[in-house]
Amino acid sequence: MKRKQNGFAHLALILLLMVVAVVAFAGYKVVKNRQDNTAANQTSTSLIQSAGVIKSSADLDSATTTLNNQNVDNDLNPDQLNSDVSALL
Repeated sequence: MKRKQNGFAHLALILLLMVVAVVAFAGYKVVKNRQDNTAANQTSTSLIQSAGVIKSSADLDSATTTLNNQNVDNDLNPDQLNSDVSALL
């Protein structure tokens, strides 16, 4: 006696569609992650190239002198800092 197996093809098609969807989603995540990493690497590479590389102690001394000659404290206003902190709290 033969049984009719109506609907089995539909179930197989749905399972195949689910497998394709999972593989496509995984592929999308891999490609997206690779693009994000590539963008981050390009940014860090450009920052390193623009900053320069210290290769000797003379370069380090030059960088230290340059940083020490910067007047960052002259532009600070303690009253403005206090009011900004108070506004945040």
